[in-house]
Amino acid sequence: MKRDFFMFTSPRIDELNQTERNIFDYVVKNIHEVKDKSIRTLAHECYVSTTTIFRFVIKLGFDGYGDFINTLRLTDFVVSTPEIPKDISQKNYTDSYLCNIAESLRVIPNEKVKMLYDRLEQCANIYFLSEGLNREVVNYARHLFTVLGFNVLVPHEPYEIRYAIQKITGKDILWVFSLSGQNLCVIDTLERIISKSKPFIVSITAPNNNTIQSLSDLNFYVFTNTIQFSGSNITSRIPMLAIVEILVYSWIVKNSGDSIS
Repeated sequence: MKRDFFMFTSPRIDELNQTERNIFDYVVKNIHEVKDKSIRTLAHECYVSTTTIFRFVIKLGFDGYGDFINTLRLTDFVVSTPEIPKDISQKNYTDSYLCNIAESLRVIPNEKVKMLYDRLEQCANIYFLSEGLNREVVNYARHLFTVLGFNVLVPHEPYEIRYAIQKITGKDILWVFSLSGQNLCVIDTLERIISKSKPFIVSITAPNNNTIQSLSDLNFYVFTNTIQFSGSNITSRIPMLAIVEILVYSWIVKNSGDSIS
């Protein structure tokens, strides 16, 4: 029986055409809702025919739409729970942890990587924007991209953000890190920047539909189990770091024509 949608479909993702890839992204970002939708409803929401949806699920390896829906329902997919996930209490968190990292990397399409690299080749500056625990990811990302030779700016303080809003241009890349995709301070800064200039906006968020994702030109989504402990959010940011590292290491290989040593 197919119990994990992502593990089952990952070997077949590269075989999808652009329309099918768009459907796949929609399913991933709305999995908790899609699992209860009819084929007609899903087709309507993806602006395709029911025949296209049927071909899509067959191409992914399912026996039919019912098999596809049942697998979605069986998949242990948690993006936001108000408590420690069940698998931690069952001492199975290591498997879930590793699976989240692997799936976050497997669903990165080549066209997104190419689009990012095309912009990196032209960009003047890279700005990183984040709040809370995501700043720890940004500190590491700043180090990596500085090593690559990019001019990296990380505005945190109010005066730094005001300066960035005035200075950022369409030649720059604005990279936003927000697991929820709904951080109000980050959204406010992002909207103020967009009102003055049009930088290329890249974001890393959870796969659910969220405001930051909708404001981005390019979004990479990560899978992770939300963990609250003693009133604090200690959700892992390792999938975010993994995406950054893969993009950086691939950039090195692409531009050096050799493997990393």
